[in-house]
Amino acid sequence: MESVKCPYCEEYVAIYPEERDHCEDKEIYECPNCSKNFEVLAELILKYSVVGKADCLNGANHKWEPQFGVPKIHFRGKYICEDCSATKQVKEELATKEEWREYYTKGCEE
Repeated sequence: MESVKCPYCEEYVAIYPEERDHCEDKEIYECPNCSKNFEVLAELILKYSVVGKADCLNGANHKWEPQFGVPKIHFRGKYICEDCSATKQVKEELATKEEWREYYTKGCEE
């Protein structure tokens, strides 16, 4: 629950985000104290935080880890750096057109 000050009587009005229509950024509220209507603007606030050290962004080698997901064939030959989230593909390890064709022919079974 949040609260805003009524622009008419300056009493605080409770705002319940779960009651909002999240498709719109403005809502009309009625002050329970003075019964006047006013608009409330919902604002998105971004918070930034450090993920951790990324030595690879400072000259060290990337720490490549295989990417995982479904279907497995899609992620074969794809890697992600565990420090900076950079991605790379090793062309020789990627699925070939023939392997994709076989995958789809078998009904996308792993």
